[in-house]
Amino acid sequence: MKNKVGFHTNCKCDDTSFEETLRNIKAAGFDHVMLDTNRSSLEDGISLAQNLGLTVDFVHLPFRPSREFNLNAFWAFGKANKMIIKSIIDQIETCAKFGVPVVILHPSHEPHKHAHEIQSEKQGIKSFRKILEATKATGVKIAIENLGLNDTKYMRLLLDNIKDDSLGFCYDCGHHYLSHDTKEVDFLTLYGDRVFAIHLHDNLMEGYDRDLHLLPFDGKIDFKKVMRDIAKSSYYGVVLLESKRQNKNQPPADFLCEAKIRAEKLAEMLDTAKTTL
Repeated sequence: MKNKVGFHTNCKCDDTSFEETLRNIKAAGFDHVMLDTNRSSLEDGISLAQNLGLTVDFVHLPFRPSREFNLNAFWAFGKANKMIIKSIIDQIETCAKFGVPVVILHPSHEPHKHAHEIQSEKQGIKSFRKILEATKATGVKIAIENLGLNDTKYMRLLLDNIKDDSLGFCYDCGHHYLSHDTKEVDFLTLYGDRVFAIHLHDNLMEGYDRDLHLLPFDGKIDFKKVMRDIAKSSYYGVVLLESKRQNKNQPPADFLCEAKIRAEKLAEMLDTAKTTL
């Protein structure tokens, strides 16, 4: 069975509106999408996508949900912690209202730069348990994304300490291969039975500050290996690209059409890898 392909909305296509971004993604031939809610209200974004005939398989919850706190508030005490828990619960309930099955979350915000904001590992685990308890009835699953090597600690703390069917892994191959150091951690062996989402994009392995989100095959990642590793995991969902337009002179429509070609190629590679296991 051929794998479905999808794209994301934070693609640097310089569109005049969120609706235009969605229309362009649809026009390029994509039927599945991951919404980045930073450019639109959550309800409006999902409604727009669905009204255009796009299936919203994933919502990437905001990196900075409020000016008053960032995602490191999961691991802190006080007002900000209570606010972020409520914010995430509210957004998950909104996703459930529209039938979105999976939300993606970064477990922290650049702790390699903001370590002072991380106050308690136990508090972070407790925060996610509260979120899971409050949203379990919605049926929406939470996928925790791997970031750069120095930032994976908090993802692993959550996945290693919380064994819940609603909490799983978002495998980001571009983040996995940010550098020659990050590729040494075999995330799909560690958490391959809990993969709820995948983000596919390319990088040059030059470190965290060079997270380029290139189109697959424009960088140095070995996608034969990536798709073979994904094939061995529990994941059978949408092959989702999270690439961003690099050349401002390239028409967005051309970029998105090329992204569709690359996505289809990866889907074929995944099909082949599954049949040869």
